[in-house]
Amino acid sequence: MKKSSPISLFSFQDIITSLTGIMIVIVLVILLQIVESAEIAVNEARQDPESVKLIRKKEELLKAKADLAKQLDAMSRFNQPFSELSEIELKRRIEEKTKILNAEKDKIRNLEEILKKELEKQRSLTSKEESLQKEVQKFKKENKLYALELKNHQLNAEINRLKSEIAAKQKRLDIQIAASSTQSPLVIECFSWGFRMKLWPSGSLVTIGAPGERIDQSKIDQLARHIKNRPEKSFFIVLLLRKNAYPLMKDIIVTLKSTEKEIEFGKELITEDEDCLS
Repeated sequence: MKKSSPISLFSFQDIITSLTGIMIVIVLVILLQIVESAEIAVNEARQDPESVKLIRKKEELLKAKADLAKQLDAMSRFNQPFSELSEIELKRRIEEKTKILNAEKDKIRNLEEILKKELEKQRSLTSKEESLQKEVQKFKKENKLYALELKNHQLNAEINRLKSEIAAKQKRLDIQIAASSTQSPLVIECFSWGFRMKLWPSGSLVTIGAPGERIDQSKIDQLARHIKNRPEKSFFIVLLLRKNAYPLMKDIIVTLKSTEKEIEFGKELITEDEDCLS
């Protein structure tokens, strides 16, 4: 009798093993795709304004929930001593607290009455202060008027003094001009805007510049050219300097001396409103 050959299961095991490996690979690929799509969805949800608002609302709700839980816990701890008391004890404590509250209200009413009295005193003091301020203002006005009168008197005295000085200077100038018998004086008024000149006493009046302008080196050079080209050769220069033109005195004299080296100069400081060549 022939023996039956044994059945080989190696081929079946190979198929099962290969199929299991393929299924594992497919499952891993699907999981990777799910993870990537989930990450993309999460990123898109984070970038979506509505999703951001929902996330913030959720965070706010969680925070409010935690705060509410803390408040409830605090209230439970606060109410715990009273929950253990009986109704009679609670009524007794409420009556005690009510008495204390009424006493505090009485104190507040007394303080309000005291405050009203103090306010009335303050109003009376305010009215007195206003009357005193009016008297002070009146005194200040009177004092100011007195100060103005005193200042006016001082100004009048100063004006009279300046007038006397101007008259004395004019006399000295007339004496200096009259004292020269060999040369005629060329009187030059120096303004902040330019010059006026006249050969004393009967020469024609010449103006360089105009009111509203500013004196500069070009006007000084124009003055020097005019003096150089004058037909009269025997004269000396008298500079009448006003206060706002006095800083230019050095430049004027240097420029004129560079043009006419042998010319003689005299100078005098005059006031702004003094008119010498009209």
